Amino acid sequence: MNENRVISYIEEYANELGFTNPHPGVFYYTDSTGSVSYRKVNTDYGDRLEFLAVFAGAPESDLDGQNFISFVSKHYKFEGNDRIRESVISSLNEGGIQLKEERIYMGDNYSFMSSEYVLGNPKTTPQQDDIYPMITIMNSYDGKYAKSMIFGLSIYKDSDYYSIRFSDKHRFGKFRQIHSRGAKTFSISTVASYVDRFNESMDSIIESSVTKRFTSDEITNTIAMLEEFGKRRSSKMSEEIQDLLREKGSLTTWDMFILIAKYASQVKSINVKTMMENLAETILFMPVEMANL
Repeated sequence: MNENRVISYIEEYANELGFTNPHPGVFYYTDSTGSVSYRKVNTDYGDRLEFLAVFAGAPESDLDGQNFISFVSKHYKFEGNDRIRESVISSLNEGGIQLKEERIYMGDNYSFMSSEYVLGNPKTTPQQDDIYPMITIMNSYDGKYAKSMIFGLSIYKDSDYYSIRFSDKHRFGKFRQIHSRGAKTFSISTVASYVDRFNESMDSIIESSVTKRFTSDEITNTIAMLEEFGKRRSSKMSEEIQDLLREKGSLTTWDMFILIAKYASQVKSINVKTMMENLAETILFMPVEMANL
């Protein structure tokens, strides 16, 4: 029988991280976005295992109200969602970067958070769409996603808004912080750099996007790529493209970008949303200056 005491990062820094200890071997945290508990694991034979079980639920849920999610290493470096959000807002204020709006999205099991921060002053298209620079902070309690900061755009069109995160596979970077001891924090200077490049370049992006016409071949190829998003969704998007063609006679790059951005903002699946955002990013023209962050 192995009775060695497993000292986890969460156990060692429980008070500092905001945990309570309602039962031996159980560490509980809650804030405005949800609750989570990390529980030590033993085998029936009495061996103490080198990882923690993760349970999560709605804010203030008791232990019985949480659902099992997965396991994490004892070295997992926890950060509470609210503490991350407060740190981001504080850094923006200290950096003199205007915050227009924060939007918080939680995964169904409360173990994942995506928080969008709409920044600065807008650029406006001839169609009167307002475009803002945006950063998205992602965090998970189960180690599935590293804490990440992703650049993007937030588009306000009529009474709706659409959000697009730029992929690290194309022109923009994604700054990640793994959940382990010694990981570095994000620098607000990267955000300031993105806002500066946005202000310098967005006028030319808009001008190019609202004047460039999509050819019939480009429309056909785009519709073909939509099939990756599922039959029902791709059919609906294809119908909307045809409706726009009948209404306008032709489509611009901006028309296609807005359509895909709209649907990307509606989907809940992270994988499908990412695929849509990747397609939207390849459609939108980006000058070289925006890539050199």
